[in-house]
Amino acid sequence: MSDQNAGRGVYYKEYSIDTAADQSALEKISDLVNKKGVGYAFQAQYMLVITWYNMQHKVNQLQTVSIQAVLVTDYVNSAVVYTYADRDMNWRLTLDPANKPNYPVRVGYLVRGNAQRQEEYAYSYATIGDQSRMELIDAENATGTGDGVFVYVLSSNNQGSFINPGVACSDWIKADDLYDAQNSPIAAGKPGRCPGGLNQLTQSWSANPTQVIDQLVVQCYQLAFPEGSGIVSETPNCCYYTNTSANGALAMALVSDWKFMNGGNIYRRFNPSTSQGQAEAAAFTQCCISSTVHCSDFLLKRPMSDSSSFVPPGQALSAGDPHVTTLDGLSFSFNGYGEYTVVTGNHFTLQGRTALAVTDTPPARATVFNSFAAKQVVPGGTDSDVVELRLNSTTGSDIDVLVNGVIQNVDFSSTQLYNKVSVTKNGVEYSMVFSSQVEVKTSASFNMTTISVAAPASWKGTLSGLLGNFNDNPADDIKFSNGTQLPSNSTEEELYYWGQTWAIDPAQSLFTYENGVTAQTYGNDSFTPLFFNLDTMFADNATKWSAISACGGMANLNRECVYDIALTGNEAAGVATASSQTQFAEEKAAVGEWSIFRG
Repeated sequence: MSDQNAGRGVYYKEYSIDTAADQSALEKISDLVNKKGVGYAFQAQYMLVITWYNMQHKVNQLQTVSIQAVLVTDYVNSAVVYTYADRDMNWRLTLDPANKPNYPVRVGYLVRGNAQRQEEYAYSYATIGDQSRMELIDAENATGTGDGVFVYVLSSNNQGSFINPGVACSDWIKADDLYDAQNSPIAAGKPGRCPGGLNQLTQSWSANPTQVIDQLVVQCYQLAFPEGSGIVSETPNCCYYTNTSANGALAMALVSDWKFMNGGNIYRRFNPSTSQGQAEAAAFTQCCISSTVHCSDFLLKRPMSDSSSFVPPGQALSAGDPHVTTLDGLSFSFNGYGEYTVVTGNHFTLQGRTALAVTDTPPARATVFNSFAAKQVVPGGTDSDVVELRLNSTTGSDIDVLVNGVIQNVDFSSTQLYNKVSVTKNGVEYSMVFSSQVEVKTSASFNMTTISVAAPASWKGTLSGLLGNFNDNPADDIKFSNGTQLPSNSTEEELYYWGQTWAIDPAQSLFTYENGVTAQTYGNDSFTPLFFNLDTMFADNATKWSAISACGGMANLNRECVYDIALTGNEAAGVATASSQTQFAEEKAAVGEWSIFRG
């Protein structure tokens, strides 16, 4: 900023140790600071030089001054150097109050903050007797620095222990840029995978302890199996206001303010137990708390976790005698007796085993799922353990957990971690969550299992099996393994024989066998179920109309409920099927576009 009168104005210039042409000037300023003394050999890394040249007095414009201030730092301590040009201090101070606003001049510095520091020239606020000391300050000789040169050290940090947060942040960003160049940056969209609300979370997210911040209760969640291996452990940190009255209208909402969370909802890349993870955590504090110069650059490297790219998972449900609704929403019944591929793809396989339904009116004319086994294959790495959730044959209302064929006698109310899979019990429901974020939940009652499957949205179009291909098109879900397909409106008999083609290859079985049964001998290919026919399924009209009444009446008839009553002779079993479907529909509404597999 200057005018056209003899170059009058305010000028500035920066000097950096990274620029070869600047090093001589930095050495000179270092000498001045060392004459003042900071307790060690000060070596300037950066300085900002500001020059006020021929600045006019506010009242008498014939009086001018030229002053230069140099802010200099070695990133441990900082100093300011004032230089008053020889014979260029030509203001004549008038201390007569009648001539205000000509206020007396001050010389020195003030550092505000928690540890306020200041120092002032002895003749600031000059009296009449000391007026010449201010007017001739360019002739003053500050110890060792020469006439008109004043050095003030602004800080007193210990060189051996002090870490400059701005420099540390800059160094971390450079190191992370190098890591990106050698590997790859964080993929776009990954930080935005948080479910939009607390009610949309599945078991694939692991909870941290609750916190109280500004009288609001929050809880953060991470992926139960963060992505990557070794030092890499990527996960969003999704934080929510909990469902408590203290949170008011914010209850269950995603926290969208990283300052409020003090960085607790920043995306994580590295394993916290590694040196890279510890440096990553420290970098947030250095970049955005202790110093803010590079905070925006840090947030480009580690964005806040949000829901900008969240897509609800596909979900499936099985309750009662197998009544299947595919991941794309196509419903049908399937009562095969054997072991079947429920869903496969993305190196994940879920197999289901059926057994003859327990009935009060034998012989059994339908089957129910009584066991599910799953495994995640990890190309180039270690595969997951095989987990089987099996109906307890003694009680008919509990689940046995087998891992690699061995029954686990542990308390699953606390999550049990196995190789790339975890198992948890919540009430009567068991869940297994794999490193690919797929979740399988199972419970048991009336000698049959209820199961739900949550498949990541990223798997759309990659799956096959009884649950269809998960491509948002129910019309093409009845596909054979060779790619051919049946019409979606095929008869139950046609669908039954199609389902039989998804019987597993015994050599690929994930199940455990007992009592001389093998994968080759389990089941009965010749078993033919009773297909739905309201007029022929019941022995008499009284039983039929009682079932219809229990299942919602003709106006709101739950077909699966009626079918299960007809085949088991147990109204409670049918009502349980309807209740599971209702509960699942509520979950579906909460989470979003979730599909159903009821079987």
